[in-house]
Amino acid sequence: MKISIRHLDKTLIITDKDAHYQQDKLNVFSISDNTKFVELDILINDWLNNDDDCVFLFSNKELLLSFIMVYLPSKFLIMYAAGGLIQKQNTNEFLFIFKKGKWDLPKGKIDESENAEEAAIRECVEETGISELEIKKNLGLTYHIFNQKNKWILKITQWYLMHSENHHKLHPQYEEGIEKAEWIKKQEVQNMVLSHTYLSVREILMRAGVI
Repeated sequence: MKISIRHLDKTLIITDKDAHYQQDKLNVFSISDNTKFVELDILINDWLNNDDDCVFLFSNKELLLSFIMVYLPSKFLIMYAAGGLIQKQNTNEFLFIFKKGKWDLPKGKIDESENAEEAAIRECVEETGISELEIKKNLGLTYHIFNQKNKWILKITQWYLMHSENHHKLHPQYEEGIEKAEWIKKQEVQNMVLSHTYLSVREILMRAGVI
C-alpha cells in the first residue's frame, strides 16, 4: 500500500513496502508500533517546513491505516473534494482551467447533500460552463496539505475521468479566480501544461494515460 501526500512542490510517501525506497535518494523514516504521536509531529513538521521529499515506512499495514484514520484527522482539518479530468468525446482533447498562474483541473468541496460523483459533475459545470458530462472511470484519490487562515488542512480529492459531447463555448468561473478554461490536445499537454501545474494534477494525468 502506498499513498502520496503533496504540499507545495514536495511529496510525503507513506507505505508499508520498503524494497523500492531503500535504493532511492530519499529521506526514509521507519515507523513502528513504538513510535509516539509526538515523534510523528516532529517528522511531519520537519517535512512541512523543509524542501525535501520523504518516506514514512510503516512496519505493517495496520499501523499505516491507523496513521491515516487516527493520526492525520488529529493533526489536520480534513476536507473532502471531487473533480474531473474531462475529455471531449471522440477526440484527444482534455479540459483544463488556468488559475493563479497554474494549469489545473476543475474540482471543489463536496457538499453534505451530495456524493462524490454529484460534486465532481457540479464543480466541473460551475468552473468551466461545460455540460453533458458522463463519468467514465474512477481515477482514485489525491491528498494535498495546505495552510488556510493559520489552519492546516488535508484535502482528500476524489477524481473521475469524464466525457462530454458539448463543443459549445466554455465559460470559466471568473469570480473564483479562474482566468480561462481551455481544451488542450493530448500531444500538447507535455509542453504546455506540465511545467505549469501541480504534482497532484500530474498524478491524475498519469493515471489516465494522458502522459
